[in-house]
Amino acid sequence: MLTSLGYRVESVCNGELAIKFLEDNQVDLIVIDILMEPGMNGRQTYEKILTMHPDQKAIIASGFSESDDIKETLRLGADVFCNPLLVI
Repeated sequence: MLTSLGYRVESVCNGELAIKFLEDNQVDLIVIDILMEPGMNGRQTYEKILTMHPDQKAIIASGFSESDDIKETLRLGADVFCNPLLVI
């Protein structure tokens, strides 16, 4: 959908690869799932990204209700919590 709106989209399959990608690249916005397994979850990934890019914008996506990890990620500066099951 974002591509059809004119955005260039890059994707990776886990938090560790997101961090590796962002070591050499900057992006305008990250859309990140809070639950990612195995490995780092979305909060942990966003915390690490903020050490490299302190002003990084993010949208959190989760198929689950708001958890402590989501609340903490929002406190870190992520802008939106989006439950894709509820998007119409």
